Amino acid sequence: MASPPHFLLFPFMSQGHVIPMIDLAKLLAHRGATVTIVLTPVNAARNHSVLARAIDSGLQIRMHQLPFPSKEGGLPEGCDNFDLLPSFNFASKFFRATSLLYQPSEDLFHQLKPRPICIISDMYLPWTFQLSQKFQVPRLVYELPKSTDEDIAKFQFEIFQADTQSYGVILNTFEDMEYNYITEYRKTRQKSPEKSVVCRPSFALQRRKTRFTRKRGQSLNQSTRMHQMA
Repeated sequence: MASPPHFLLFPFMSQGHVIPMIDLAKLLAHRGATVTIVLTPVNAARNHSVLARAIDSGLQIRMHQLPFPSKEGGLPEGCDNFDLLPSFNFASKFFRATSLLYQPSEDLFHQLKPRPICIISDMYLPWTFQLSQKFQVPRLVYELPKSTDEDIAKFQFEIFQADTQSYGVILNTFEDMEYNYITEYRKTRQKSPEKSVVCRPSFALQRRKTRFTRKRGQSLNQSTRMHQMA
């Protein structure tokens, strides 16, 4: 009997990015897939109850923790979520620190059974494209950002390159609501017809138990908000 498809998910280390990725993991698992979601320690702790509930319900979701290289990336220890940065001036270092997760992620891929058939990763993790190329599996990615900051712009160019070469893009929108935009965006990817553009409105719409939704994320006193940074 063939094994169910196995998806490897890499959310960016920010709660607004982790939550939709967990929703996607549950959606895939409800369809019979096996899902491994990669989280750093702080993000694993923040989302433990939500993931534990899904796993206890019988969904084939695995959570794998990778230590975040805060020190190696020039960040204070324990800064493995974007909202834990002392100030926004550390943003470029944070993005670069995420790229140091490549080797541990490669080691993880070798260990996973069954072998993942697809990588789904946040647009802020362009190094996952190299991971997909090494193991010859498609990568699905979220859409593109822009910035005028030189360091961030360079990083975003890497994102753009990885996005355009990835198998496809998942857009967090309704196709009927933004039909013209989606149509034009698809045209930009027609040089590679096999690269798809999939519209998936907010995965939160899949949730029906509001009390569980309210428990997701963090309380106000768990960390300093970005707008309060020095």
